[in-house]
Amino acid sequence: MGFPKPKAPVEEKPEAIWDYNDIKHDHRDDIVLYQVGDFFEMYGEDAKTAAEKLDLHLTTRPIPGADRVDMCGVPAHALEQYVERLRENYGVTIAATQDGSNQRKVYSLAAISREPVQAVSEPEQAKPTVKELFEQYKLSVGNALIADTAYVNACCNSDQENAYIEGAVAIQRIVTESGDLQLTKLYFDMPTFHNRLHQELLEETYPALATTVTPSPYKVTQADIDMALQKWNGNIESKRAVVRYMKEHGREKDTAAWLAQEYGMGDAALPLQISVGNSEPAVLSWAKVQRRIAQLIKEDKFYTEAEYDRLDDVDPIAIRENLAQRGIVNGEVVDPEKLDNDPFIRQVMNDVEQIVAEEKAMNAPDRYSIRLLPYEGGIMRI
Repeated sequence: MGFPKPKAPVEEKPEAIWDYNDIKHDHRDDIVLYQVGDFFEMYGEDAKTAAEKLDLHLTTRPIPGADRVDMCGVPAHALEQYVERLRENYGVTIAATQDGSNQRKVYSLAAISREPVQAVSEPEQAKPTVKELFEQYKLSVGNALIADTAYVNACCNSDQENAYIEGAVAIQRIVTESGDLQLTKLYFDMPTFHNRLHQELLEETYPALATTVTPSPYKVTQADIDMALQKWNGNIESKRAVVRYMKEHGREKDTAAWLAQEYGMGDAALPLQISVGNSEPAVLSWAKVQRRIAQLIKEDKFYTEAEYDRLDDVDPIAIRENLAQRGIVNGEVVDPEKLDNDPFIRQVMNDVEQIVAEEKAMNAPDRYSIRLLPYEGGIMRI
């Protein structure tokens, strides 16, 4: 039974309706599961039968130009388990979409109870073992599996459990889209074949795909460590805060935890790891980071030359603090006595007074000047 015929002609054919009807016409005795988005739907008598067998909710769907039709559905990710239950009593035909296109892959699976049985009179033939059947398809399915982008990404970027889940989905997709009816039948009909295919392929491919990055033989040097500490966390204001804090607390034990917090690590128990490319990282405790930064600051190497050269990298907080110590706040003198007593200011004022005194002496009327004049013999005369 397909969709009911439209009661009146319509201008445009609803292609999905005729597509389903054509498939159902060719598989009258099967329950047809027709993929619509993330679900496989069944219609008419198929829907009633499946709803009773699978304990599904039976509803209806409107058909353009015709009556409503009974309908039920199952999610695509659970298709296999529902199909297996249906095949205990019924043949099944699956119409699946391919890569989001309108083209469909249609394949049928016979009811398990209606599997053909060889007549006793026929010569008995040796049945292939599961291992022989597995070896026949292992290479082709395995080659397709290691080329599956979703599975490869899961192996490289996720844990083993999630990679195995993605791998199982990929294997089922590969089998379904293979077009090989014998492989499809073996996969869905023979649990031993199905389980062994999953187990052996995943156990063989996952370790290889998960370790595709080869560690570099390069060893991190002290210069690399110093460069990483100079870069710090990429925030120049954070570096300035480090310099100010280290001047006051550079020798204190708790400074290591403060540095980890300022860097953005949060937990001082987690060490700082420094690597170059894919080399083995150098692991530094935050106490070691504290000692090395203190040494870099002492040697004027914590800031880079470029940071020293850029005027906009001058620490405004440090400047404000220095001015406040001299009695200047927000550009105004708030403590003249403090300003006058500042050693730097006093030195400048002394220099100015000395220059003024020398100029006055040079301009005195009784002051004579001495000139050295050249002489041919090489002797200078006054």
